[in-house]
Formats: sequence, structure tokens, C-alpha cells
Amino acid sequence: MSDSLTDTTLQLLNRFLEADREACLDLMTKKVAVNDAVANDKDLVCRERKKAEGHELGILGLINGILNATGSSRVAVMTDHDGEIVGFSKYKVPVAAPPAPPAPPSSK
Repeated sequence: MSDSLTDTTLQLLNRFLEADREACLDLMTKKVAVNDAVANDKDLVCRERKKAEGHELGILGLINGILNATGSSRVAVMTDHDGEIVGFSKYKVPVAAPPAPPAPPSSK
């Protein structure tokens, strides 16, 4: 997987955040409603709308769509413990926790 485009994207996003935090945060939180064709696109990264039916797309979903289409790694927002954006990094696929071991047999 080529990461040259991902690295360049991360550098630009982090420079943007550092240069004008307010504008970057404003842009990152904007979402637009999209139709099913966009929501079902194999590369774009959409999510279900929180307050209405349908799906929405933000600038990060569009950027990740471009990265997906070029075979590059996706990017993600990094936040602190308070949920504040502190930067951007390569997306790491969440790993599911292993299943809990079975309960010991009861001794009835």
C-alpha cells in the first residue's frame, strides 16, 4: 500500500490545524446530506445522520475516499481526553476485544 499520498495529506492537515485551528475545526465538523449513490460508493466514507434519516459526508470522508481510491492508507482525527482535536494521523483499524472466556460450570 502506497503511503506517500497519505503522508503528504497528513502534513497538510496538520499544518492547516496549526496555522488556523478555528477554520480547520469548522471545516472538519461540517457535514452534508448525501443520497444513497454517494452513501454506497465503494471509496467515500459516509456515516448515518444523527438527527435525521439518510447519510452524510464530511471533508475527512471525502479525503479518505480519495485515499481509498488511490490505494493509500486513510487518515483519522486524533483527540485528547476531552475530545478536542489535537492532530491527524494514519487511521488504525479498531481491533475487537477477544471474547470473554466461558463461565465455569456451576457446582449445584
